[in-house]
Amino acid sequence: EVADQLVHLSGSGAHVVSLLNGITAFDRMELHGVSRDVMADGVAYMTSFRVEPGVVERKAAHQRIVLDASAGPVSRMRQAFEGTLVEITTVPDIKVELWEKMSVVCSLAVLCAIGERNMGSVRSHPYGAELQHRVIAEVLDVGRANGVPIPSDTEKKISETLDRFPDDFFPSVIHDLNQGRRTEMDDLGGEISRLGRACGIPTPLHDAGSVIVHLAEVQNASG
Repeated sequence: EVADQLVHLSGSGAHVVSLLNGITAFDRMELHGVSRDVMADGVAYMTSFRVEPGVVERKAAHQRIVLDASAGPVSRMRQAFEGTLVEITTVPDIKVELWEKMSVVCSLAVLCAIGERNMGSVRSHPYGAELQHRVIAEVLDVGRANGVPIPSDTEKKISETLDRFPDDFFPSVIHDLNQGRRTEMDDLGGEISRLGRACGIPTPLHDAGSVIVHLAEVQNASG
């Protein structure tokens, strides 16, 4: 939706840093004409929700942006956020960071969509821990099958991250769904399902979560 503006701005000397959830935003921007030379993939760690047009409510204190150490815009990003509370950090390979974040947001979306409950309800169920283990594994298996060097201890790290979310937490996919808005599930669970099929990795939980959310979106759209 903003590709034309990004092409114009990048042509005027701007750098474009993608902080969107998912793992395909960079490729989609390039497909729409934004030069790879002025782009950088990044990961934003914050918890916020759009409560109405133009209004975003922040739900947690963390505020960190992670960039690839070799990305051109790093110094400009540091300058842009100098004097703010936002922390800018770098990593040797942003793809690993992107997939770790993907495993968090996908797991939250799928777990809460399948049960239509918050994270506390999922965790308290006798099968909750095993379900969480399996949904994380689906993402990481697909990432590794696509050549991303995800460390062996990542599953434990992601599981511990999910365990820290409060019991009453719902991901943004569920918030958007409840407000009758289109969600980003297709770029999350849907993308894992598509990539899994392409490389022969089964993703039944992401398939189920994506179907549930898509059907609810269709129902919302039909009134």
